[in-house]
Amino acid sequence: MVRRRRGRPHIPDEIQVEIERLAYLEVPSAEIEKRLKQKFGEAVAPSLRTIQRLVAKLTPTDPSSPWSLADAEGDDAELILPVLASVIEKTEGERQHLTRAEADWIERIRRAAPDLPPTVELFWLARDYILRTEREESTADIDAFLAFAPWRLGEPRQRYLNALGKEWTTPSPLLDTVAADIIELAADEEWLRRMARARESSREEDTDVRETR
Repeated sequence: MVRRRRGRPHIPDEIQVEIERLAYLEVPSAEIEKRLKQKFGEAVAPSLRTIQRLVAKLTPTDPSSPWSLADAEGDDAELILPVLASVIEKTEGERQHLTRAEADWIERIRRAAPDLPPTVELFWLARDYILRTEREESTADIDAFLAFAPWRLGEPRQRYLNALGKEWTTPSPLLDTVAADIIELAADEEWLRRMARARESSREEDTDVRETR
């Protein structure tokens, strides 16, 4: 009698997403295992070996050196530093740097979507871009998220939900979770007030520049 080889157990999307987010923040595999057991219970948390295998797959080569303020040009630092602060807070100081590749992608994303909250969620998008481009995998779902800009609520959000409903775009489990967090944050009244003040300040600066010409 031939024994059938047992396949790897299915990992629920919510656990997979949690592993991805922690791996992108460079949390050690043993610590990830500990946190998963605490959050989801020992019965469903994957083994350390499984976590190590997944973390290895989720770690881009990214040979770039750590980014510092000395690398910034123009207004780059204004775009990158708030995201770095959020990463430090999220990891409680365990991750205190960005690589140059991460900083480059954060800058790209923030220039494409200047009103996107500069939080750790944006960092996860940057890491996902790095990993996928390194593997020559599609980034169409992230591009669509940025194109529809559903964090702006109202019509942009409705258009994005319509695209999802008609399956014109299908986000990965990680993007689905990150997108929900970003939309929730963007709906916060304090964040909306901050963005309104920033836009007003930007308009005033543009007016001053035109008047001095």
